[in-house]
This record gives sequence, structure tokens and C-alpha cells, in this order.
Amino acid sequence: MSLRVHASLRRALIMSDPPRLYTPKDVAKMLQVSLDTVRRMKDEGALNFVRVRDQIRFRREDLDAYINAQVQRSRAPRMRRPRPLK
Repeated sequence: MSLRVHASLRRALIMSDPPRLYTPKDVAKMLQVSLDTVRRMKDEGALNFVRVRDQIRFRREDLDAYINAQVQRSRAPRMRRPRPLK
């Protein structure tokens, strides 16, 4: 019985796509910033990361969340009141 469970689990793992992980260098290119900036953002907690043994990787969904959080809305231009006539 346990062999069937393991075999079905193995098939499910093989059939599913593994998450795409990006190196700090990949992220620097994607965000158009330096590698030092990516490291600083990671150290400051601005970018979530995954540690794979002694290497740092970034998930696409974490990068998307960071980018979406940085979106700035433009302000509507302020309408000036006309000056009173003297």
C-alpha cells in the first residue's frame, strides 16, 4: 500500500511544475538595479527570499508583490481658485 502512495506522490511531483526561482543577478536585471541594491533590499526586508542551502533565490510571486507595492498613483492636478478681483 505504501508503495502506491509513494508512486502516486512521485507522479504528482513530476507532473507539477516546480516554482521558478531567480538568482540575485536575475532579479537585478529584472528590476534594472545593481546587484548591490538587490542585496540591500533583501537585507532590509523589502524583498522576501528563499535560501537553498547557502544560496539565495527569489520567487516570482514575491517579486510581483514587491513591484505591486511600489506602484505610485499620480495625483490629480490641483485646481487653483481664481484670485478675487480687486
